[in-house]
Amino acid sequence: MQSPANFAIRNALKELKEKNNLDLIFLTCIDVEKRFNTFVVIDDNSKILLENALNITFENNVAKRNGIIMRKEIVPLLKELLESE
Repeated sequence: MQSPANFAIRNALKELKEKNNLDLIFLTCIDVEKRFNTFVVIDDNSKILLENALNITFENNVAKRNGIIMRKEIVPLLKELLESE
């Protein structure tokens, strides 16, 4: 069963994707103290892109990546992978 917070996050991502006519969307949150990122996706294309770019695995559209990676590091990795296709 999804938690209310998880449900709200997925709904917000869905609304943003539809409202802005986006092909891909994800959320990443950083736990600075425990030094990891959590990624949330709502679609297979975003999931596949992140799995390939960051070498992570999703379970129920959520993935954990040990070690902190910042947005300014993620975007170039995603861009490089998208441009190579």
